[in-house]
Amino acid sequence: MTLTTSAIVGDVPLPSGAAPAGAELMFTLSCWDSEGDHCLPPATIMVPLGEDGALPEGFRLWRTTKGRRGAHYKVALRWSEGQPEQKKSTDLGAIQIGDADEYALADLLAGSVPAAPQSFWVRRDSMAEIDAAVAGVERLANDLRAEAQEPFTAPVSSGGAALLMDANGNALLGLRSTGLDYVPSRDLVARYAAALGVEVGYSATRVQIIPVDGQSLSVGGEFAGATVTRAGVENFDTTGALELYGLKLANGNPIGLRGPLSRGWDMTALPTGIGPARPHSRHITTGYVIGSVRNRYRAAAGLPLIPALVGSLGVPGAFIEALDKDSQVTDRGVAGDLIWRNKLWWHDQAKRLLAGKAYEIPWLVWLHGTSSGKAGDPAGHYLGKMRAYFDDFRAMLAAKGITGLARVILMQDAADTDTSALPWHVVDEHLQFCEEGSAVLAGPLYPYEVWDDNVHPSADQTILFGEVIAWAMAEVEAGRQWTIRRPVASISGNVLSLHYASLREDEVLTAHDTAKYGGVGISNLGFEMEGATITGVSVAGHTIRIGFSGTPTQVRYAHQRRNATGAGNKFTAHRGLLRTSLSRTAEMLPDQRIYRWSPSYIINL
Repeated sequence: MTLTTSAIVGDVPLPSGAAPAGAELMFTLSCWDSEGDHCLPPATIMVPLGEDGALPEGFRLWRTTKGRRGAHYKVALRWSEGQPEQKKSTDLGAIQIGDADEYALADLLAGSVPAAPQSFWVRRDSMAEIDAAVAGVERLANDLRAEAQEPFTAPVSSGGAALLMDANGNALLGLRSTGLDYVPSRDLVARYAAALGVEVGYSATRVQIIPVDGQSLSVGGEFAGATVTRAGVENFDTTGALELYGLKLANGNPIGLRGPLSRGWDMTALPTGIGPARPHSRHITTGYVIGSVRNRYRAAAGLPLIPALVGSLGVPGAFIEALDKDSQVTDRGVAGDLIWRNKLWWHDQAKRLLAGKAYEIPWLVWLHGTSSGKAGDPAGHYLGKMRAYFDDFRAMLAAKGITGLARVILMQDAADTDTSALPWHVVDEHLQFCEEGSAVLAGPLYPYEVWDDNVHPSADQTILFGEVIAWAMAEVEAGRQWTIRRPVASISGNVLSLHYASLREDEVLTAHDTAKYGGVGISNLGFEMEGATITGVSVAGHTIRIGFSGTPTQVRYAHQRRNATGAGNKFTAHRGLLRTSLSRTAEMLPDQRIYRWSPSYIINL
């Protein structure tokens, strides 16, 4: 079937009557929705206006009244004016599209279109009906307050506002930080579970399998020298994080969540069961972090709590050629296809022990790339290998009857502390892989400290980027945009504008504290140019403006080519200070915050 659409007509002149120069309208669907078998993402449709400021003939939009989730379009206008030219933008409002074949944009913005089911539009009833509804809400609130006598053990939402409190000051009902919907405390839901007919707490029938693959960063960060201890990690409530019990190496030694690394499992000693995930004695694995906090982020996003069986399948230093099923590599770390066979066996055992449960693989976590960067592989080599590897991985899951979206989610490589001699194509190819829709980019690794003047974060930094992965998973599962793509570049005079079109409406760009790197190895927020000298950098909304002198041929962000090694160094050579305004307190490290950082990128001009 095809989508049901309506024609949208009209123009958008300036108050003077003149047409806006270089204007375009942006229609952004407020949330994912569906019509029939079609699932529509919350995408932005950009429509250039004609020289007369009119919408192009034949322009049509999907009818939101045909959806199931009450989506609407948010409408914005962007145009240019003045000398030197300045970009202007403004929000025009929100619209819904009904069953007519044609609508005037002005009528839609005036709210004349009938509402879709579950929409945000409010029918204007008589005052008596409104008063009765308000009285009913007040009675419900009083009843809830009367019932709420014991403390609530879980926060309402990160950054949200409490609307109802119990006698001890604990949140009963809260408004999410977006201001768009409400969330009750978990204890309140538990009390009303029978009446609501919902499953409370962690699902007893469903399990999600989340393998963590790659190199040393997938194995984890050392506790030595970190601000967090193993004892502190053990005291953290990790309910919902699971691992296979009874695993052994080929030499007979027991091995836990850390995985077999470059050695083989003892495939004759079958794991004995599934139990709560446990931290390793020397370091915290990334899988342990993701499993431990994943459901906290899911709860904040309004998603059900589902236990996660995590597995660490990475091998420090392994090249991507050594990971695939066709591996015959003997000079890049591991002989033959041992790593692949380890993965096959682990998934077989997970499937065996989950018999009777509804299980799926929603995500494949990828923390890999440094080896290919250090090898100086040519442009496109690593990107092609990634595509082939994940095709093979999904084919393996399908052959085993393990269902699920199996979406790849990755952290962009940050190179190492010396990038002076090699191009590090892998960094940009991670971004390309996500931009083509093959993966979700959780974020870049450059903001996280390394403890060894090389590439390895400590336990606390592993926790921080592991939580970013869990945060990104929950946001995507809730239907919200996450991957930050490289911006759209345009030059006017001696100013380069970089518009981050993939950012969300609830965030803007911001410059982080300049003290982060101690002022070493970074200038101009991390931007560099070829063929020109940067004279200034400004941040406004979703756009970066870079003043320059000369004729620029390339702009780079957080992609420096330098040797940063030395006593006291805590970061790789790639450094940047650009992030968005979205942040939240880390669950495992409540004295620290996590952020949405701009990825590293290169743009040829």
